[in-house]
Amino acid sequence: YHHGSQQRLSQRMAMQAWRTFRSHLKLSCDCQLDDVVLTGRVAFLKATRGASGSIETLAQHAGVSAKWAFHYQEHLPRNGPSRSVRDVLGMLDQEQKHKRR
Repeated sequence: YHHGSQQRLSQRMAMQAWRTFRSHLKLSCDCQLDDVVLTGRVAFLKATRGASGSIETLAQHAGVSAKWAFHYQEHLPRNGPSRSVRDVLGMLDQEQKHKRR
């Protein structure tokens, strides 16, 4: 989201921001913004372990259809207990607060 208007960034603005961000890093690989987006979406679904509502939450946040968001489940392990979406979002919020300190 653009900080001023709380509107989603256009693809062009997101790519420009990514290039600026990358110019300050020393990376061993040429990471594309799409790679980061995919990694983040899959990490969210892994954290929720496919809990009820996680696909819908991902679809709503990412601005994609639930049908498309469902494809990210291919990267999930098929065993283990699930956590609620609320639990995972709470954990992420706590991590962000801890990083800011």
